[in-house]
Amino acid sequence: MGALIDAGLRFVILAPHQAARVRVPGESEWHDVDEQTIDTSVAYRYSHRDGMGRSMAVFFYDGPTSRAIAFENLLRSSRELVDRLAQVAVTESW
Repeated sequence: MGALIDAGLRFVILAPHQAARVRVPGESEWHDVDEQTIDTSVAYRYSHRDGMGRSMAVFFYDGPTSRAIAFENLLRSSRELVDRLAQVAVTESW
């Protein structure tokens, strides 16, 4: 990820299975996550290890919604898409 920051990227979108652990800003404890437990409704920040304060935003896409767009024709109807996104937002809200 540091190489992406070095190249000037400001954000990246990853698959949920690429998440391994997260940490709440200001805390020292890391929490293990996986594709079932990562919250795809929020952005994360990766800080460069060089300590210069450089970082990038990290987003994880919602797997089921992405598959529905790619393989189940979810985009055939804007109403279906909006309904699905609303359903995901309600499901993932705290």
